[in-house]
Amino acid sequence: MIKYFSSLRVLYLYDTQLSGTVSKSIGLLSNLEQIEISSNSLNGTITESHFSTLSKLRTLSMSSNFLSIHFSNDWIPPFQLDTIHFRSCKWGPNFPSWLKSQRNFSYLDISGNGISDSIPEWFWNLSSRLIHVNLSSNHIYGILPNLSTKFSYSLGIDLSKNKLEGPLPAFPVNVTSINLSENRFSGLISSLCTITGGKLEFLDVSHNQLSGEFPDCITQWTSLEILNLANNHLFGKIPNSIGSLYQLESLGLQNNNFSGEIPWSLGNCSALQFLDLNYNSFSGKIPTWIGERLSSLIFLLLRSNNFSGDIPLRLCWLKNIMLLDLSNNDLFGNIPSCIQNLTTLAQKESSAIAFFFFQLHILVIVSITRDTMLTKHL
Repeated sequence: MIKYFSSLRVLYLYDTQLSGTVSKSIGLLSNLEQIEISSNSLNGTITESHFSTLSKLRTLSMSSNFLSIHFSNDWIPPFQLDTIHFRSCKWGPNFPSWLKSQRNFSYLDISGNGISDSIPEWFWNLSSRLIHVNLSSNHIYGILPNLSTKFSYSLGIDLSKNKLEGPLPAFPVNVTSINLSENRFSGLISSLCTITGGKLEFLDVSHNQLSGEFPDCITQWTSLEILNLANNHLFGKIPNSIGSLYQLESLGLQNNNFSGEIPWSLGNCSALQFLDLNYNSFSGKIPTWIGERLSSLIFLLLRSNNFSGDIPLRLCWLKNIMLLDLSNNDLFGNIPSCIQNLTTLAQKESSAIAFFFFQLHILVIVSITRDTMLTKHL
C-alpha cells in the first residue's frame, strides 16, 4: 500500500487516536518533508532505519507516545531538520549524539526522555537559528556555559526539572523566555541583569538556591508577563522599579526572606492576576490600594508574613478573586462583612480559630492562628 503514497510530502496524524507500531516502510516515502504523529498511543522502537532515505525531511514530531528511540551513536541522518519534537518518549540515558549533525534546527523538544547526562559542549554551537529549546523533566546535570553569544534569534529556553548546578549563565540580550526552575542553581540572582533586550516575557528560576536581593534591573524587562523567584534564598525589599512592569500578570516571591512593605508602585501592574508573597518577612499594613488598583487579581496570597493592622475593606473590590490567604500574620479587628459579597460562608472551625469561605471554585482563607483580636463580623 505504501507505494501508492510515494509522492506524499506531509504526513499529519496529530492526536488521531493511533495505536500500534510505526512501520519501517515509512522510510520508503522519500519525498516526505513533514512527519507529525504526536499525541497518539503509538508504541515500539524507532530506529534510524525508519528514516534512512528521507533526505527531504524538515519536521519530525513524535511527542507524547509510548515510543523508545534507539539511534546508534555514530548515525548521521540524511536530513537537516528545522523542527525536532520528541517530548515524553524514551530516549535516555545518554544525550542524543545524532543531534550533532543537525545545523539548522529552530525548534527542539526532547523533554521528559529520561536523559541522565550532561549537555555536550557541541550542543550550544550547533544552530544559531534556534528559537525554542526544551530539555526539561530529565535528569540532566552539569554547569551551563556562557550563552550570551550563542544565538542570533529571540530564544525561549526551558531547562526546568533537571539537576543543573552552578551560577546562572549569561543569556542572550534578546531572550524571550527562561525556565530554570527546580534545579540546583546557586549564586547571585543579579547575574540575570545581562538580559537587556526588552523582549523577556517569561522568567522562572524558582526552586533553586539563588541568593541576593530582588534584581533592580527589571526596568529592562518591560515585556515581562510572568516572574517567578519563589523558593530561593532571596532577601531585601521589592524595589519601586517593580512598577515599570506594566504587562506583569504573575508574580511569585514565596518562600524567600523578602522584607519591608509592599511598594505602592506595584499598583501600576494593573494586569496582575497572581500575587504570591507567602512565607516571607513582609511587614506593615496590607495596602488598601490593592483592592483599588489591582482589580484583575484572582490569587492574593500573603500567608506567614508580619503584616499588621486590620483587613482593608477595599479588598472586597477584588471581584475576580478565587483565592485570598491572609493567614498567620499579626492582623486584628473585624473580618469585613463585605467578604460575604465575595463568598458564601460554608464552614467555621472554631477549634483552629479559622474561617473558610467557599463559592464554586472560590476559596478564601482568613486564618487567625497567629493573628490577635481578629473577630468575625458577618
